[in-house]
Amino acid sequence: MSDSLDDWGGTESVLAADRLDTPDVIEAADPGDMLRQVASSAAQVRTALGSCREADLSAFTPDARPRAIVVAGLGGAGLAAAPRAAHAGAA
Repeated sequence: MSDSLDDWGGTESVLAADRLDTPDVIEAADPGDMLRQVASSAAQVRTALGSCREADLSAFTPDARPRAIVVAGLGGAGLAAAPRAAHAGAA
């Protein structure tokens, strides 16, 4: 099998293992670098959890209601905010 990406197109069949073992192919298929972002998400959650442990969160009790909720996203992920905003009666 050739290492050239030009030889991988068209009707040629490429084994999944060959694609996953070729960084150039992975980078070409993931221009937004989402694979790396998803792979680092557990570390991001651990960092957030550590920050919460260090912060004084005693004002938050199970029966207290939040004053605000922020939903953020880009592109299609941003669509998650629309039904929540409608439900909350946002302007």
